[in-house]
Amino acid sequence: MKIKGDSARLIIIMVMVMAFVLPGFEHCIANAGIFTMGVSLLGHSINIAMIPLHMLFSTIGNIIGGASLAVLLYIIFR
Repeated sequence: MKIKGDSARLIIIMVMVMAFVLPGFEHCIANAGIFTMGVSLLGHSINIAMIPLHMLFSTIGNIIGGASLAVLLYIIFR
């Protein structure tokens, strides 16, 4: 809010977005939304008890993917 320049705001926004994207957490939030839509649209045809397990596996997979990207970027820009 206190940043006056548009370019400085854009840089700060991109840094914040990349800090969230590189570890792989953006897909975890998307998966939570998809599961919520699935439960609300399909009702009882999906096993609601399996959602935390699916979220756990998708979070672990996204962290591994984000870490792989971070290692690759480290090697490239080292």
